[in-house]
Amino acid sequence: MEKIDILEENGEIVGTTTIDEAHQSGILHKVVHVWIVNRRNKLLVQKRSALKDFSPLMWDVSYGGHVKAGENSLDACEREAKEELGLNIDDDELKFLFSLIEEFEGGKIRELAEVYILHKDLDISDLVLDKNEVEEVKWVPFHEFFVTCMTKKFVPHEEEYRLLKEVLK
Repeated sequence: MEKIDILEENGEIVGTTTIDEAHQSGILHKVVHVWIVNRRNKLLVQKRSALKDFSPLMWDVSYGGHVKAGENSLDACEREAKEELGLNIDDDELKFLFSLIEEFEGGKIRELAEVYILHKDLDISDLVLDKNEVEEVKWVPFHEFFVTCMTKKFVPHEEEYRLLKEVLK
C-alpha cells in the first residue's frame, strides 16, 4: 500500500499513512493540482474515471494526485503528468500559484493542495489517458470554465477556482 506523509496545518511532516487511512480519518496530507493553459486562453480539464472512489465522472483539474511519502511536489507533478496523461514535462515548465487546505465529505478528506500552472499547447489526441484515472479531457475557454466550474459537474474546489480566476485575469 502506497504511503503518504501526514501533515500538520503548517505543512510540517509528522508521520506517514496510507491514502485509504487518510481519507477515512480526516488526516491532512499533500496533493498537487496542475492546470494546463494554452495560448488560446483555454484550460485543459479532465473527467475523472468512473473507477475513482472520490468524485467519479466529475470534471476536475488538468491533472494531479497525491504526493508520496518523501516525494517533493514538483516530482509528484512530473509523475502524475506521465501517469494520467502520458505527458512528459520538466519541473521548470511548472509555475507554483498557491496552496490551500481543502476538505471534502464533511472533513473526512483533508488535503493541502499545492496548485501549479503549466503553459502548454497540446493536441489532446496525442495524450495517452490512464483509463483508471481519466475518462476524457477537453479544452474549455476561461469564461466558460468559470461559469461551469461551480456546478455539480465539477469536483467542488470552489476556493481553488476563485483563486485561479484571480491569477488568470
